[in-house]
Amino acid sequence: MAILPGVPGIEVAVIVGDMPAREWLLNTKQHHDAEQYHTPVTTSYIESKSEHRFAICVSINTEHMLPLINYQLPEGTDFIGFNVTIDGVFFGNFGAELDIRSPITFSYLPVKTPNGGMGQQYPVFANIVTVEEADSQKVKDDKARAQNMGIIHIRVYALKLTEGVKECPDPIHNPLDMELAHKATITYGAELTHRTRYEMESADNEEAKRQTANGLGLLGEFVFRYTSQRPIEGENGFEIPEPLTSESTPLPLPCCHYPETQMANGAPLVDITGDDE
Repeated sequence: MAILPGVPGIEVAVIVGDMPAREWLLNTKQHHDAEQYHTPVTTSYIESKSEHRFAICVSINTEHMLPLINYQLPEGTDFIGFNVTIDGVFFGNFGAELDIRSPITFSYLPVKTPNGGMGQQYPVFANIVTVEEADSQKVKDDKARAQNMGIIHIRVYALKLTEGVKECPDPIHNPLDMELAHKATITYGAELTHRTRYEMESADNEEAKRQTANGLGLLGEFVFRYTSQRPIEGENGFEIPEPLTSESTPLPLPCCHYPETQMANGAPLVDITGDDE
């Protein structure tokens, strides 16, 4: 599980299938300008798997949060909220009360279906296909798309629950295009292997409304960059290795055949001095 610097009582993990994803903590300065971020930020790589659903699991330990000398929850806080964005698209909000005793898992988004019923949308890692694309506008558009792909961004808020309720949202539209121009991935997203699509299931017993809350302050942010490529440890922490260029790609060694013979006593012998043609 990832934790926030200065807020050790809040832990977040991504569950892939039924297991916590493999996780590598990154140097936050590689991905965020410290002057623009006044709240704690934790950035990690996680290992994604094709066609696997994933979920967000959170744990809150108030015994660690409240006594902190240099940190204090805003007055009136009775709920911790989690705002989840995936691939630059808002996914949903969920939360937990301060007296929670066990981890909670946010695995789906309750939504209204077009026929007026209720449904559940589950996020799934889907393969990205890179294609050779000559159209310059397509390459430009894909560069913009790639900058937000492969990222699960979770903002953590201190909240005060209210008496109001709100309707469940409409379903998230699945991405229509799973292809990216290869030229776009060279500039942005060389590590991209997956993006997120959504699977819908019916949920007749799902509540149509959710309780509302007032925001009291941003506590921190978790950033999970997902890819099937396992990072390596470099000078600045874990990072995805740069792909080999065509000039640096090693050439295959020539394939040679050496005939097998026998020694006088019958033992097998490989003749490496003979002509392999």
